[in-house]
Amino acid sequence: MSRRDPFGTAAIQFEMSIARQREAEILRKFVLTFCRTSHRSGRNLCSECSELLDYALVRLDRCPYDPKPICRRCPTHCYEPAMREKMRQVMRFSGLHFVRRGRLDWLIKYYLLSRQLAKSEVNLRRETPSASK
Repeated sequence: MSRRDPFGTAAIQFEMSIARQREAEILRKFVLTFCRTSHRSGRNLCSECSELLDYALVRLDRCPYDPKPICRRCPTHCYEPAMREKMRQVMRFSGLHFVRRGRLDWLIKYYLLSRQLAKSEVNLRRETPSASK
């Protein structure tokens, strides 16, 4: 009979789902900020931004990588070119908007999450055995 770690796989899956939930929340805030300011849509998203957010959330949910890499550094680009360009515009606009408005907390969360994911990529690369020596 083998012993099972009660905090093993389930804890890792739960942690990753929390990271993806955080990323989804950041995406929502960025798209909502872009839509409110650029399209003057008020509290609700316009149809174009709603479509973009739905598209991005589906891509986030279906990402085959665990941990999920930063989209711009991902080896597999799952966004269609038109949607990718729209998302770049949203990220660029909303990032600058948050800086101008003093909402650095969202930018810090976004960049810390990005750095955390980038570090996990580097650690995974280092863990692979090398043929040196």
